[in-house]
Amino acid sequence: MSALPALAATSRLDLCPFWVKGAGDRYTVINREGGHAISTSKAGVEAIRLLSKGRTLERTRQVLGQRYGHPAQEINLEPLLHTLLSAGFVRSLDGGQVASRPAPGQHPLRLWLTLFVLSPLLEMAFRHLPTRLALSLAYRWLAQTPGPELERRILAGLHRAPHLDGTDRGIARVAAGSREALRKQFCDRLLLGSAPPHRLRRWLSQQVRVSGLEHLARARAGGTGVILCSLHLGSYGLIPFVLGARGLPVSVYGGFGDAARADVQAWLAERDLQGDPYPVRLVVGTMGLRALTRCLERGETVLLYCDQAPGEAGGSPGARGWIKVPLLGTRIWSARGLGWLQRSTGAAVLPVALFWEGRSGHHLRLGRQIHATDTREANAADVVVIAAYGALEQYLRQDPAQWLKWAEFDDMIAP
Repeated sequence: MSALPALAATSRLDLCPFWVKGAGDRYTVINREGGHAISTSKAGVEAIRLLSKGRTLERTRQVLGQRYGHPAQEINLEPLLHTLLSAGFVRSLDGGQVASRPAPGQHPLRLWLTLFVLSPLLEMAFRHLPTRLALSLAYRWLAQTPGPELERRILAGLHRAPHLDGTDRGIARVAAGSREALRKQFCDRLLLGSAPPHRLRRWLSQQVRVSGLEHLARARAGGTGVILCSLHLGSYGLIPFVLGARGLPVSVYGGFGDAARADVQAWLAERDLQGDPYPVRLVVGTMGLRALTRCLERGETVLLYCDQAPGEAGGSPGARGWIKVPLLGTRIWSARGLGWLQRSTGAAVLPVALFWEGRSGHHLRLGRQIHATDTREANAADVVVIAAYGALEQYLRQDPAQWLKWAEFDDMIAP
């Protein structure tokens, strides 16, 4: 997530007009100009309303501190400010214009149905029904299909994977499953913010099936720290929270877009404020890998998502030090961060994935420690990355429809 602009205690934000819907401690704030929406708590709504009235950051902290019985300096507005900026709610900051965000791609009617009909129904289900039943209903209610362009990109990606079933029927089957996976991912994120905290913690800690914890325990006992490597596979975003609900601290790097990451930061801050903390930390920024190095040197556990599309910023992947790794019968670009971390710290590397099972079940799977066979100093870090992808490919092959990167796969392939 990009850093916040320079802020001072006297800073003021000019916000876009907005609607607020919700009740209790879960609200949705909708940007009336762009249609973007964020979720937040009652305290978050109060902060937004204070800021929209021209209150400075310091005055907003003071008012919230008085209302909730905390010293002003303990009121952390940074996650909320990240969310507002990344979601396009801020017109200007201290009189300076803030870059606007493109209007959302959803059709207005679909956006209205999602915000005012489906979301309230889903939130009600998550609050009052058993979690698995609520998820089952949510997966059915959100039976929207992706737009034509996303559909085209998913199919294009599937056609570039030689080791998949290349028949039209096989590709169509995986594409249909991929569309369903995208819907499920949205519902699972909504669950995180909508379920009552006690019910969510019980579901994460007791009802999500977990296998392979013995591999993690063995790796942690080594004292060198543990790197969990994963893909955007299944309900990948819940991995740190399943572990955190079981009392296993984890620092996460990557895996979430800016807006989603800011939303998670705000959620973690809310849970901490409410006395229900999760030992989950999001590490961001250009110095993130160095922060993870310090975590591993303390014997801690970190989580990396490996399958990032290289994009165009900063030049070609090769010029930026990315390497080519085998995957599904072709070769894709991958950053070296995982290998650099492992070679710098000697940490154990384990593959992990969180699959959907059945109609509403979840299964977190932790694999055995990955051992790279080629330890020549010149390419040892690269070998670690390639070995990790080899282990993760086994997960991907088990249910390729659950991989959420098919629409980007064409861009990930290296020449």
